[in-house]
Amino acid sequence: MHYVDEPAEGSIFPKLAGTYERELAPIIEQVVATPYDVIIDIGASEGYYAVGLAMRMPGATVHAYEIDARSREACAELARRNGVADRVQVHGAFTPRAFGAKRMFVICDCEGCELQALDPVLFRDADLLVELHDFLDPAITPTLVARFRDSHEITLVDTRPPDLALPVLQRLRTKDRAFAADEQRPGPMQWAWMVAR
Repeated sequence: MHYVDEPAEGSIFPKLAGTYERELAPIIEQVVATPYDVIIDIGASEGYYAVGLAMRMPGATVHAYEIDARSREACAELARRNGVADRVQVHGAFTPRAFGAKRMFVICDCEGCELQALDPVLFRDADLLVELHDFLDPAITPTLVARFRDSHEITLVDTRPPDLALPVLQRLRTKDRAFAADEQRPGPMQWAWMVAR
């Protein structure tokens, strides 16, 4: 991926190095291997997942939703730089609507707005990967699990400390490795991987 010069938030190095949210790598590979028609990215930021998935899934249309105007511009630019602008549609705030897709994947990182964005009726047949922001609202995880447990198999994935032994980090001085791998999270977090039954 040819990346934008500056991320909309957080550190750019984990994204450039391929260490960003490495806990999700097996899930992302499973997503890429599934023939989804539509990908919905709620809280797309500068498009790391929206553009990355569009690049790896040429049969899918990606809808990238982001409320921040600067981030939307960066997402559109990232899509252009990587030749997928024709399949990445960049939008403002997410509003629930029918997408008419046979197979749909939703990735959601909307900084505490998960309960407002994720409608269990609209997304009953979709597979969802949701970053959970319980430090902002402790009701998020139990509420989402209750909403989707009858229609989805749910696995909670914990963040892990950065692996400072990764080969990409070995080129750096020892004292710089932790800084380079830092995703600037407020503490341990989880994702919910919800696969439609």
